[in-house]
Amino acid sequence: MTPIPSSPVQAQRGTDERERLIAHAYQIGDEFSVTAADMLRADAEQLRARDEEIAGLRADALRYRWIRGNEHMDIAACWLITAKTPYAPQTAEELDAAIDAALQEKSRDAG
Repeated sequence: MTPIPSSPVQAQRGTDERERLIAHAYQIGDEFSVTAADMLRADAEQLRARDEEIAGLRADALRYRWIRGNEHMDIAACWLITAKTPYAPQTAEELDAAIDAALQEKSRDAG
């Protein structure tokens, strides 16, 4: 319970102090709101970028599945066109292994 002020001056000081504290609380709240909004905007941008990356990866996976699962696709010709190596895989499993080997070689060369 708040003590009752003994004089009008004391009452005014209490009111001034309350108003100062309220103004300070609003200032802190505004600063927090701006910071939180900035953080949410940054998070939304990161999520949007991640969604775009995932969409691209899904499209790549769909293309690869189509190549790998298409009975009319000449896997050897597809590999020779893209990889430009003398070895051409003949089956979908050989294509997987050839791609994995090429990726490992590329990472070794980069590292």
